[in-house]
Amino acid sequence: LISCVFVIGAIGFFVGIFVTSERYLAEMSFASAIRADRDGASIQLVVEDLDRAATLNRFDDRYFRTLSEALLLRVDQQMKNISGADQLTIESREYVQALVAASVNAGVRATNLSPNNSTNWLVRGRVYKELTSVLPNAAEFAVASHEQAVLLEPVNPAHWNELGKTYLISAEQHRQLTVADNEQVANQAKQNLELYLNKAEQAFLKATNLKPNYATAHF
Repeated sequence: LISCVFVIGAIGFFVGIFVTSERYLAEMSFASAIRADRDGASIQLVVEDLDRAATLNRFDDRYFRTLSEALLLRVDQQMKNISGADQLTIESREYVQALVAASVNAGVRATNLSPNNSTNWLVRGRVYKELTSVLPNAAEFAVASHEQAVLLEPVNPAHWNELGKTYLISAEQHRQLTVADNEQVANQAKQNLELYLNKAEQAFLKATNLKPNYATAHF
């Protein structure tokens, strides 16, 4: 019995050392990514450090939240290097799609790990908002994410401002359908346009009520 307890204790000790070492290395990689970003290093290097941190410790929402934003910057960087969709090769298209999927997945992972952290939902909504032109229903997901952020932290004017901007993006998407040949589709789009414009106005008003000198919300 004593030998058994000793063996189990030894195994537990070494497992603890292994887990602690992994988390320590993950934190080092995360710190390296922050330093690299501060020093103006390429976003690719930052992504590599963040990805290493998230791989070593899959239970820290900070890593996935930051990785999601960094991957979004990589998507933007890749798209700027392409002057037209017709110049997209199969390989580059697949690479961009992989970056988009990875950014979304990292954002979702962060909210799954810490669903009560409003910052995670804010970042997730921002990612969806930036991808509205390439992802179907991204605007709806963005609205839902920002609404959750507001629900968790209703007195933060920045959350209301971001929600208002997301409503505006949804409104513009419906505006495009107001000239559709199908009369029923056009009428529904007009109703949705009015709905989201009203929601955006209310969100911005809420932000300015919470912080009267909030210039961005006033604008």
